Amino acid sequence: MRLESEAVSTDLSLNVLTGAFEGRIEQPIEILDTTLREGEQTPGVVFSLEEKLAIAHALDEVGVPWMSAGFPAVSAEERETALRITGAGLKARLAALARMLPGDIDAAVDCGCDLVSLFLGGSDSHLCDKLRMTEEQGIDKIQASVHYAKERGILVAFGVEDFSRTPLARLLRFYQAAVEAGVDQLTFPDTLGALTPTATSRLFTLFRALLPVPLVAHFHNDLGLALANTLAALEAGASGVHVTVNGVGERTGNTCLEELALVLKLKYGRDLGFRLDRMAELSRLVHRACGTEPPPHKPVTGRYSFTHESGIHVAGILANRECYQTYPPEIVGRQHEIVFGKHSGAQGIAALAERAGLPLSESARKSVLDQVKREAERTHGSVPEETILQWIRAEAGAPVGAGEAR
Repeated sequence: MRLESEAVSTDLSLNVLTGAFEGRIEQPIEILDTTLREGEQTPGVVFSLEEKLAIAHALDEVGVPWMSAGFPAVSAEERETALRITGAGLKARLAALARMLPGDIDAAVDCGCDLVSLFLGGSDSHLCDKLRMTEEQGIDKIQASVHYAKERGILVAFGVEDFSRTPLARLLRFYQAAVEAGVDQLTFPDTLGALTPTATSRLFTLFRALLPVPLVAHFHNDLGLALANTLAALEAGASGVHVTVNGVGERTGNTCLEELALVLKLKYGRDLGFRLDRMAELSRLVHRACGTEPPPHKPVTGRYSFTHESGIHVAGILANRECYQTYPPEIVGRQHEIVFGKHSGAQGIAALAERAGLPLSESARKSVLDQVKREAERTHGSVPEETILQWIRAEAGAPVGAGEAR
């Protein structure tokens, strides 16, 4: 049986996860990690020099091709940190943020960065209220700053801050002014995370048709759409994206490095050379530096990403891991874990008993399972394996300490 429509023409026997239904991303992609800048803009977070160097080296080991060395004009300490990062012998190329000011640009160049990322607010609230500039003044500022940076012999990116709430005519004038001044790439900061994937796709299709330089997506996560919007931008032809480890950043953060890298490999067949098996370690390093804990339900690195309690799910995992896994956890340096609680089933108990060398009868499994459920309801939580093993030993008539789980 076949289905024919404007949207799809394919064999209905195909699994819905096959590439026949996926978008395509075929152009070269450059990933720039901005954890050392955006990540430090997380409220209450200040990285030490040692933490920044450790994160930079870890990003390099994971295979990030570009990373931000920070915002050198912020302080003398920030400049010193950027100098230490650019002098650390990393394989990755380095970028720095700068306002449209000669002093900011000089600070980025003098730190030895490969690229300076300039920005100017474009929405009414940014351009008119915050900066108190006219549109013509903005264009003059853009062209003068891009010219100056190019004269300093550095790659130049330019982005309109809050581009997604900027009038389209003004947005295109600003970006075209940067192109005329010789900019190397254009960044599109969805500063308030206001876009949806459909809008992102349409906008980047338009920008790609009108702006003859590489386009870079920089998305925030205020509506939980940063990753989806980033993928939509890539499908529409963007050639670069900005990310952070754990998705850290101001307010709700930015597009998450480990999630994007995994999705590109699994769903788009784009292996960009990242060491996915090192992502969990990198995530923990950044959480320690931020003084935070990973949300347990977070994809890839969250504690519960590969944890199963429900009896139905545990039975499925024991029969065939593909029942309840999108991808093997070993890809990202993780493994499956079974926990026991109110929703556990007899097969999970049987598997634990067998692993301990204490196989149980069906009635004994039920007895242990009843104890597990009562204990979980009493404590409102999971039941430790060792406690369950004691009950299993009692049901099996084994002496305490016998049949330890291997």
